[in-house]
Amino acid sequence: MAKFYCEGCGRESEFVPLYLATKIATISRSTIYYWIDHMWVHWRILPSGRRLVCRESLSLPGHPRGEKPSDLV
Repeated sequence: MAKFYCEGCGRESEFVPLYLATKIATISRSTIYYWIDHMWVHWRILPSGRRLVCRESLSLPGHPRGEKPSDLV
């Protein structure tokens, strides 16, 4: 896990790898890609090409699941 400035949240947030985002949100890898494509979560692409998901964006109001990451861990 790493902290970066999240442009979507407007503040520094914790970013997690896709495999961890799927565990936090209890969804499949294809679903997290669907959420990324529909801009339901915030993400960054590292210079290596690896994607990280903003953990805070997994609990935004209007999120399809409506749960907070802290409720799921």
